Amino acid sequence: MQIETISGSIAEVICDTIIISLFENTSQPAGAIGAVDAALGGRISAVIKDKPDSGKYGRTTVFHAGGSLGAKHVILLGLGKKEEFTLDRLRGVAGVAIRAAQKLASRSVATIVHGAGQAGLDHQAAAQALVEGTVLGNYCFRCYKTDKNDKDEIYPELLYIVENDPRKTEAVTAGARVGKIVAAGVNL
Repeated sequence: MQIETISGSIAEVICDTIIISLFENTSQPAGAIGAVDAALGGRISAVIKDKPDSGKYGRTTVFHAGGSLGAKHVILLGLGKKEEFTLDRLRGVAGVAIRAAQKLASRSVATIVHGAGQAGLDHQAAAQALVEGTVLGNYCFRCYKTDKNDKDEIYPELLYIVENDPRKTEAVTAGARVGKIVAAGVNL
């Protein structure tokens, strides 16, 4: 999997799927979620009101962008309770998110560093955990598969990690680099 860190708004990234996240008991989307919500015409806000458990840990909700974003799909990922969110929980939920993107046949995915803002996780450590969980969740041992349908499955090949604050991009890039090395070693 190729991994790139870019600076800017996730709502402007051109890819197959955007992954954004939400903590439990969030009443109003802000930051990256707010930008995507605005582009989708408030559909994320409507889901938050209709489904108060949409922020539950590991819960995913898929939106079709319908041409309002540079992506075809948006995955809203539940992070659970803010005070319980750790690097280990980030690794786990990153795997859940990438498997949801696989089901959408996404080749390119853009995401944010979940928990680095509201949960107060260190940006570099959070980026490392994000990449570890994503690469491990995307892994599929295909060496001995003989069923033609198994070989036709689409797995994301490109991951964009989007950071809105250019001062934090270097730390995110460093964490992503280490995370990719660790996950590649585990997969090997």
